[in-house]
Formats: sequence, C-alpha cells, structure tokens
Amino acid sequence: MMGRLVLNHSTFLPGLLPVLKKLASSALLRTIIPGRLYKSKSNHQGALELRLTTGFSDNQLVSPDEDVALLMQNQKVIARRSSQVQEVFLVLENNSVITRKGLGDHLRQILRKVECTIS
Repeated sequence: MMGRLVLNHSTFLPGLLPVLKKLASSALLRTIIPGRLYKSKSNHQGALELRLTTGFSDNQLVSPDEDVALLMQNQKVIARRSSQVQEVFLVLENNSVITRKGLGDHLRQILRKVECTIS
C-alpha cells in the first residue's frame, strides 16, 4: 500500500514536492502532511535537507538514546533549502514500530537517487 500525500497547501519549498511524492511510495508511511513554510535566520547552502525531529503525538516511546527510540505512529521532519524551512508531518502505518535510525535509513533508501540529504 502506498502513502497518501496531502496537497492542500499551494506553496512548497523548492524541490520538496518531488521528494514528498517519492516518499509517498513507501509502505511504511500512511500519510504525508506538508506544514507551513517560513524563513529562517540562517542561510543553509546546498541541496535540500530533511532533518528528522521528535514525534508529534503521545504515542511515541522515547529513550534517552536516539538510536533506540521507538517511533509509533508519527514523526516530524524539517525540510531546509537556502533560508526557507518547511515542516512535514509523517504518519506511519498503524502497525509500524521502528527505531529513529531505522526510519532514517528507510527514508535514505527511498530517496537514494534524489538530490537531498537526510539527517
């Protein structure tokens, strides 16, 4: 089953929409919801960067060690390019239990031919 990409925003970070469409092919992701687009004070040079941040629901089990933190259901990603930043919310499939490192590796595998970095 493929994930669903919510397209109710008309503005996306340059280069982000093709990346989100590629992520929607993941069986691990149920829904991808782009959030608000805003400017940052720093000017990040280079390719599009996706940064995994903390989850955004009460369903997250967190350990002090990031590599063993289990993510259940939801994750927030920050996308950056130049001085623009956009939040992206990932809703995982109901039965998905994965480590933060495992999710990062999964996203890197899907985006291996796309010009962006994941941290």
